[in-house]
Amino acid sequence: MPRTLVVILGIQACLSLLLAISNTAFGDEALYMWAGHVELTNWFSHVATPATTYNDYFSGAPQFYPPLAAMADSVGGLTGARILSLFFMLGTTILLYSTANRLSGQKAALFSCALWLACEPNLRMGGYATYDPMAIFFICLALWAAVKAADSKYHAELIGLAALAAAIGCVTAYSYAIYLPVVVVIGYFACGRVRGLKRSVISAAGMIVLTGALLALIPTLLHVWHGISFTTIHRDISRDHETRAAILQAAWSYAGLVTVISAAAAVLAVAAARGLPDRLLRGALLAAGFVVPVYQILIAKTGWALDKHLACGMWCVVLAAGMGLASISWPKVKGPALVAAASVALAVPVFDGWFSAYGIQRSWPDMSNLVAAVRPLTAAEHGTLYVGATPSYLDYYTWPASLRRVLWKRSEEHTSELQSHHD
Repeated sequence: MPRTLVVILGIQACLSLLLAISNTAFGDEALYMWAGHVELTNWFSHVATPATTYNDYFSGAPQFYPPLAAMADSVGGLTGARILSLFFMLGTTILLYSTANRLSGQKAALFSCALWLACEPNLRMGGYATYDPMAIFFICLALWAAVKAADSKYHAELIGLAALAAAIGCVTAYSYAIYLPVVVVIGYFACGRVRGLKRSVISAAGMIVLTGALLALIPTLLHVWHGISFTTIHRDISRDHETRAAILQAAWSYAGLVTVISAAAAVLAVAAARGLPDRLLRGALLAAGFVVPVYQILIAKTGWALDKHLACGMWCVVLAAGMGLASISWPKVKGPALVAAASVALAVPVFDGWFSAYGIQRSWPDMSNLVAAVRPLTAAEHGTLYVGATPSYLDYYTWPASLRRVLWKRSEEHTSELQSHHD
């Protein structure tokens, strides 16, 4: 592994760890880790657990990410679960390096990884304990396998790996199914530049069939079709509708600077491509970065969760951008001077990406005082306890007592119950 890549991975880890320790759990983080503890208890213990319907309303299979997060939480608490996410995001950087190196050499690979370091979604997901980092990793693994399959003697096996990884990514978080066409198209063009039209069509068709079969089989075995329908297919998001200007402003605040730099470099990569197949591949990588923004502007009409869903698309854009930057004839300078120049050039976009991620990470209230106040209650009380906070939040922070001794409910539910009894 090149030393420069090690340095990039080290910086990425440090920046994401700063985010990981900057605030208490977000509501979604608490919910998924609590659900994971419940799942593990159901799997390995005879202790009675609260009735749950996670399969019916989670936007990802509760049997995939939540148990992993719960195990990490058992070892290292919230920070441990967030470090699990960091490992997934560091994995995406390594996959990016390998993919770019295969397509255009080491220089392009290092440029791509440097740009990926400045992406807010990459940095924030490395300090955020939800299913998104795992889904992002598996979609990127599918893209890596689809590209690697093009000129590998293990072509069929890698196509199978791409299909499996894409299916796991989509079942981990259902919304990432939007990237399935991206994986197929990029795999098709990557194969086309090496093996010709006929073989690329066969490979793409095989990937589609296998991925479709897996996406029919896995949800059926896990009994999550209701959740897929409720959270993705028939979800009502009209209350989240925003103007196009508001969505564009949100997108700019998340990754505007690095997107402009990367898109410009990707256009340069398209122009510098040798032959139509290579040009089509680079163009597809550039276009992948705009799949989610276009969908959320024209169809979903919301900027909700835009930065998380941007991640896989930005991974594709910086992959193409690295090729564009590598095609430039740079002045020949010695190692220390090159490192200094690169550091100065990256300082602003990296700080911009990290500061945006930090702003989001600090956007929800710090619940340390509430947690400190309620934890003693679980040692002395039994039964139902009412609180103004989200129950799943306190379920997580008072586990395992909340699994056996107390049941948290919102105070509004108590008021409703009293009113119903009075009536």
